[in-house]
Amino acid sequence: MTDFKLLEKLCTVEGISGDEGSVREIIINEIKPFADEIKTDNLGNIIVICLELWRHYVLYDEWCL
Repeated sequence: MTDFKLLEKLCTVEGISGDEGSVREIIINEIKPFADEIKTDNLGNIIVICLELWRHYVLYDEWCL
C-alpha cells in the first residue's frame, strides 16, 4: 500500500542538491522503528542495519546524477 502522506512530505520538503539534510531526517524518522542501527557517512548516505531482516534481504541503493 502506498503511503501518500509520506510521498507528499518527501516531494514538498526542501532538499536541493548538496543540502538534503531535511530529506534525510524524514527518511531516518520513518525507518527508525525497523532499524537496529542507523548511521550516516561523510557523504550523507544513510546506512541502516536491521539484524532481524539481514538474512532475507539485501538492499543496495545508489543515486547517480
